[in-house]
Parts: sequence; structure tokens; C-alpha cells
Amino acid sequence: ALVDILYSTAARVSEIAALDRADIDFVENGCIVHGKGGKEREVYLNASAAYHLQMYLCGRTDQNPALFVGLRSPYERLSKNGIEAVLRRLGVAAGVKNVHPHRYRRTALTNAANRGMPLQDVQTLAGHASPNTTMIYCTVDRSKVKTEHKMYLAS
Repeated sequence: ALVDILYSTAARVSEIAALDRADIDFVENGCIVHGKGGKEREVYLNASAAYHLQMYLCGRTDQNPALFVGLRSPYERLSKNGIEAVLRRLGVAAGVKNVHPHRYRRTALTNAANRGMPLQDVQTLAGHASPNTTMIYCTVDRSKVKTEHKMYLAS
């Protein structure tokens, strides 16, 4: 659930850590996060994230309002550092190096751009004030640039 929500929303780890269960709207598959400078923005859950988050929440027995909590009593809210630690452990178990929350954000924003989402929409999803910041996140797919060059400029 944690990995899916990080990728699906492209939210900052601090934004995810601050979420409560009540913040999630499973009807609209989204929620409002509070970003840098106290700015609010809507982020969205894909089908996988919504499903795994519902399964995670159904399996919880604690009463903590936090969306993500530790595995042991007293089930405290996972902090930014706690989420990072969980992801590091998952990475080690999977044999993947350098697993951290920001990697999911960067990957989601890059995939959105490479799959055709307009830069302005990627910028909004990321909660960036400047498109220049968004461009730092988006790794260019060279084969896509070549194909688009042929489509738009080769004739």
C-alpha cells in the first residue's frame, strides 16, 4: 500500500506521512495533501493503490487515525524517517539498491511525462510552482523524442 500510494500520487514523503485515514476518498480515489508552504493539492490513487490501501486499512486493528502506522503496539504514526526505513528494508529484501520515497515521486512524474501527460499537468500533480522544477524530475525518453521529431518536424 505504501509503495503504491507513493507512486500513484507522486506525493512527497512528508505529505504521505501527514495523511490520516479520514483524508482518503475511496469514491473519488484521491485525497488532499498539504505540500510545501502549506499549499494544498489534490492527488489521485490508481486502482492498484486504492485496492492495496483498502486491504491494508481493513487489516489494521488499531485506532490510530494516521494512514500509515508502525507494525507494533502502540502503532504510532510512521514519520518521514519511518517511511524511509520501511522502504530501505523492502529494497534490501528485494535486492534493489537506493530505494527511497523520492525515487517513486521522480519515477511517477517521469512516467507521466513520457506517456504523454502535458508538462503543465505534471507540474500540477507534483505541486511545483515552476515548470523548471518539474523538468528537473522528468528524464527525457530519447526514443520518444526521436519519434515525435519524425511526427512533427521530419516532413
